[in-house]
Amino acid sequence: MLWLNPLDSSLVKRYAGPFILSLFVADFVLVMQGLWKYANELIGKGLPLSVLGEFMMHFALQTLPLALPLAVLLSALLVIGRMAEDHEITASKASGISYLRLIRPLIFLSILVGFSSFFLADTLIPKSFQKVYQLRYDIGQKRPALSFNERTFNQAIEGITIYIGGKDPDGSTLRQVIVYDHTKDRKIQYIIVADEAKVTTSSDQAILQLEFFRGSIYSEYSDLYALNTPTEYSVTEFDTMIRSFDLGGFTMQETDEESFKTERHKGVHTLAESRKLVEEQLRSIDSLERNLSDGNALYMVSQSRTHPGENIKEGFYKNLNDLSAEQWLGLKSVVQTRLGQINSNYMRNLPMLDYRKRLYANHWNDIHRKYTMASACFLFFLFGGSLGAILKRGGIGHALIVSIVIFVIYLVISSITENMSEEGVLNPHLAMWLPSIILYPIGLYLAIRALNDRGIITS
Repeated sequence: MLWLNPLDSSLVKRYAGPFILSLFVADFVLVMQGLWKYANELIGKGLPLSVLGEFMMHFALQTLPLALPLAVLLSALLVIGRMAEDHEITASKASGISYLRLIRPLIFLSILVGFSSFFLADTLIPKSFQKVYQLRYDIGQKRPALSFNERTFNQAIEGITIYIGGKDPDGSTLRQVIVYDHTKDRKIQYIIVADEAKVTTSSDQAILQLEFFRGSIYSEYSDLYALNTPTEYSVTEFDTMIRSFDLGGFTMQETDEESFKTERHKGVHTLAESRKLVEEQLRSIDSLERNLSDGNALYMVSQSRTHPGENIKEGFYKNLNDLSAEQWLGLKSVVQTRLGQINSNYMRNLPMLDYRKRLYANHWNDIHRKYTMASACFLFFLFGGSLGAILKRGGIGHALIVSIVIFVIYLVISSITENMSEEGVLNPHLAMWLPSIILYPIGLYLAIRALNDRGIITS
């Protein structure tokens, strides 16, 4: 830190420790909350630690733009609150160093954190979103882990039901084994009963091998659709028999990541890609709206052109009292046909129009989120630095409570406005910036009170 004077260098070093610790704790809490949400997708699949570690790493990158503002807020409350509590700010002012000059390096640092948040949100984090989508899909396609529990029927292998009476401590020796095989023709019932079985798997975990000892094979053949056909039974005894089963569904297959970079996947696009998708959605919306507004007129033009030779009396549609019964029937048929055409046009285009408008809002939300989360770093520093100087309390408990309250308020407002944007109630440009519009004046008010060494309300 050769470019900083000793005062600034000391303050930055003092701030760095709490910031890094706060960032780690905040990101860890957000990751755990996310993992709890996806617990049903992960539990019971027998996933290796490498897959779980990769999932957590990419999920931690996803939550980083949310953890950075919280870390800025908490560390500012801790450091500046401790300085105010120890009268260091008062001593600095007595030495001729204003409060604004004192915290200047922290202001620049919070702005730098904001730029870092924006850079990550536009480079690494879209790839992390894509990877998490891929891992969730691959894990979802994987069958639950194969386990042999005593006195239970295990149907994890497709077409095979295995019953185990007991199991040795080594976990690979099974006792009193019954296997019901449904993989053959429906006319054949195939059952293996053995006193003992040994379980082994191939090195790539793709094949399960059961070696049976001292047992019998019972097979029954019967054609349910053929009358008066006798049922055939056979029993084969054996000392040793080996049977292999395919475990292909139990291994996780890796899907191409590009399959999860479509217009309907949130968070997987960079700024340039999102802007391109916004233009595509806007063209689709314009086309669908034209179809909806012009559907009836187009039909009338086509009707008039397909019947150019019809001799229609003057005033046919003007004086309905003069219409004959045949003309009434013809008019009714025309009206019903037109109404059916209009209804079909609306039924076909309205759901697609709603879908395209939602995608349009989602893409704008993704664009603005990159900016708003970067801006939130400075916003939260305004709150943290100002409240730390005003309240003059640097304890971790006090700082944690204040940080959680401010962070939750910001999240609640953001969640409400984003949902309103997706539903078409609010313009996405306004919706994503509304939390900042609401909270920035409050932050600036607190900063002014802190600069003037006054309380939140009282002087």
